Amino acid sequence: LQLGPLCLVATGLVATRCMGVLVKWALHICLRLYKPCKDCEDTVMHVLEASSSAWLWDHAHSWWSHKAPMHLINACYGFQAFSFVFLLELYSQFLHEFRSLVAGLQPSMALILSLSPASLGMSCCLRPLWETKFFPHREKVSGKWSTLWNSSGHLSVGFISGFLCQKTPDPSSLPLVGNWKTQPLFLRMAFFAFKGVGVEDQPTEAFMLDQAQFPLILYWGLSMITILYISCGALGYLKIGATTEAGITLHLSNCWWLHFRAVKLLYLSGICLTYPLQSYMPAEIIVPFAFPRCRSFCYLIMELYTCEYLTCKVCPMAILIPCLDLVLSLEGPVSSSTLALIILLFLETTYYSADMNPISTISKDALSSILGFVGFMVGTYLALVKLNQPGDSVIFPNSTLAQ
Repeated sequence: LQLGPLCLVATGLVATRCMGVLVKWALHICLRLYKPCKDCEDTVMHVLEASSSAWLWDHAHSWWSHKAPMHLINACYGFQAFSFVFLLELYSQFLHEFRSLVAGLQPSMALILSLSPASLGMSCCLRPLWETKFFPHREKVSGKWSTLWNSSGHLSVGFISGFLCQKTPDPSSLPLVGNWKTQPLFLRMAFFAFKGVGVEDQPTEAFMLDQAQFPLILYWGLSMITILYISCGALGYLKIGATTEAGITLHLSNCWWLHFRAVKLLYLSGICLTYPLQSYMPAEIIVPFAFPRCRSFCYLIMELYTCEYLTCKVCPMAILIPCLDLVLSLEGPVSSSTLALIILLFLETTYYSADMNPISTISKDALSSILGFVGFMVGTYLALVKLNQPGDSVIFPNSTLAQ
């Protein structure tokens, strides 16, 4: 109980340090070198070009223009695959319960379902059509959909918090420190979530009226994620004990049938609202590289085509890959750690501006890199071990388990 919150605080501090370095370098490049930094790729490439190292300067564009996009695309693939399978999971359970109610049967509290061909076909057919609601003026409506998703997320967190705070048992029998093998995988996924706030929300800085407020918003978001992880994790452990499953929603069906359905319905609506946005970051990377001479209208057409192609590619992969939770816990944080823990902090120590203190900078970067690298290596080892034991996977073994 005590080890988890402390590790989460350390993970949050490391992620905040890495994202702070990213934002600082983006502002530095924009103000002093007069070059646009729309995302993490542009920021690191321009810093490499401005480095005092001749080797880094020579290989900046040729190396980084291929490596960074691949890491970002892989991370987006992970988000898409996880969201798609979770969407199918919720859809299958609602369909099963609806059929049970129509037939006059009592819906089971804990369902073990398999994805039927009908649900797979319907989801795969409807999924590409979602892209069109954001085309071609997606910037004007994406904020509205994100607001609706945030509202549904807040309501679901409220339902879950109400469940966790009711009738909490005596925690005196619980061990103060849990099994260490359960820590690294969770912390690597937590760092994946922390990184997503900074790296994938950095392009929104260009659309802000007061861009100087972006660091404040970034740190506020990272703080909220840290508090949410710690509060839900600690309360869930106090409520459920050592039998805690991979997700708190796995326990709601045993106690709160109505609230359990409300939480799943909110999740389902949120995924439907925001899932199309996850295709546009890879599309904005692929289209300029594959079609550099497209005009404005043709560019939008190719962007939509790329989104549909990625969708048709990710959906079958998400269904066919066994033990998807372990694959994502291995692949996603690998890309995140490479971008945030290794490359950004390496640039911080090799290229200084006049207002930096090298000693303090090296100390902070070294400590952050050590903590992140140790957690990354241990988590990778445990993920590889668990991949050799498919029976231990809890989330999305792809003969789907009820949430």
